[in-house]
Amino acid sequence: MIHQDKTQNLVTEYTSLCLAIDKLLDKQTKSWGCFQVKKEADFYSLMIPSLPSFKLYQNQKTIIYRGYWRRDQELPIASDTKSFPPSLWVKKKQKKVAPLKKTEAAKKQRIYEITYNYESSSEMMVVNQLIAEFIRSKIIKNIVAVPDNEIFPLVLITRPQ
Repeated sequence: MIHQDKTQNLVTEYTSLCLAIDKLLDKQTKSWGCFQVKKEADFYSLMIPSLPSFKLYQNQKTIIYRGYWRRDQELPIASDTKSFPPSLWVKKKQKKVAPLKKTEAAKKQRIYEITYNYESSSEMMVVNQLIAEFIRSKIIKNIVAVPDNEIFPLVLITRPQ
């Protein structure tokens, strides 16, 4: 609950940035204002003055995102996470959940884990946090139905230690 309250305060404080992040996740360009979004190959880039650009990749068939802070013009290779480790990523997992009653069958539960790295720049950390929360909201909104053999998916935001 504390994380959600903290993020809600960030959304209120950074309205213009949040509008640009919304465009970024909707894969729409934005060429006006302080924060701009442009398309670069398979990526959409969030341009923020005095910071490296944030390159966001989304797999077309899945809800898998990868985000990269890049100062240079070279685009990362989205499929090569070893050479180009992302700053923000979504992993999709699945687990079996034991039933509450012995007469019921075990059910599956999908887990979407949104992870962002610690950044030395507080501004980059704020952007990571906001993008993670926006991705979380988007994933939850896109879950319209859950099969009978599944439990409602979990959508978590984590930060590695």
